[in-house]
Amino acid sequence: MGAGASNARPRPPPEPTVAELAALDSPYQKEGGERCFYCMPNEEDLKKRSTVIALEVGMLGFRLMRPRTEDCLFAYPWGQIHSWAHTDNRFSFRYFDDGKKAVVQYTLFLRDLAPLLEHIQTLIDAILAERKSQAIPVELFAELLREVQNGPRSSLTPVDLLQQRQYCDKYYFWAEQGRQLVDALPSSFDKIEVAVLLHGRLIDQNRFSYMLEGLESQADRDNVWHRITALKKFSTKLHQPPAGQRSSKSLSGAASSGGGAPPGASSPRTAAPSSAGGAASPKAPPPASASAGGAGSRPTSAKPTVRPVSASTGGSAAPSPRSPAAAPPPS
Repeated sequence: MGAGASNARPRPPPEPTVAELAALDSPYQKEGGERCFYCMPNEEDLKKRSTVIALEVGMLGFRLMRPRTEDCLFAYPWGQIHSWAHTDNRFSFRYFDDGKKAVVQYTLFLRDLAPLLEHIQTLIDAILAERKSQAIPVELFAELLREVQNGPRSSLTPVDLLQQRQYCDKYYFWAEQGRQLVDALPSSFDKIEVAVLLHGRLIDQNRFSYMLEGLESQADRDNVWHRITALKKFSTKLHQPPAGQRSSKSLSGAASSGGGAPPGASSPRTAAPSSAGGAASPKAPPPASASAGGAGSRPTSAKPTVRPVSASTGGSAAPSPRSPAAAPPPS
């Protein structure tokens, strides 16, 4: 090593002061039910774009926007968000970056952390209730599992079986059931196909990683994430309006998420720290207020003092505070 070289790690960027956080504007609600929270980014790539950003949280996921103009910098559907955690006035979330083939983390500093966590939990509870109401009946799943274990009576593949009989159109599955299906398949190819198919149909999608443990190798698990990302990108292109009709406030027409990819989401109220495990969030969100558009009225407010939340880290990937196996939202 040359003279003067050092092994010292670069210093982390300085955190915002209490006064800077107190000076942030108050959150505001949009017509579609989304709420926007003013934050100060920690990462340099975001700071270069805007020193203050608006984090929009809605039924479709997160959007990071420029304040005032609401120009979208990055968009992260629920199914793309891997997990999140919080301490005091810091909110961090992780997502799988398909370009880097790695989990990437963003950290945001904000004053209104408690309202943010409450809003996320409200969305998750609504999505969970919708999915639980459409859970596959126990008897029907037992019949499906027997057929997969014994081999289909026709030339149908396991994926054909799930699709042609509309199991995945009509019902949601628990991750434990998905794992049983994956374990019952002898072919690594079929395991991958079924995992991709069930990703958006899990009730507790924060436990999708448990399903993936049934695959034969890490390469197969990476392949699943790659396939899910490709499907999401294709679906987004299909649903984009013509160029002249795109709105800067549309999630599907929003700026690319920086190559970010699938994984799930996590609940803000769990006490476990963020982990690289459980992906967590289903594909199609419930029909309710799925619009990411809509003008929002921004309440003017005095700049309140900082309201720190307890330093316990918020959940890595369990959407419901009542049950660690419960799951988060859609993509």
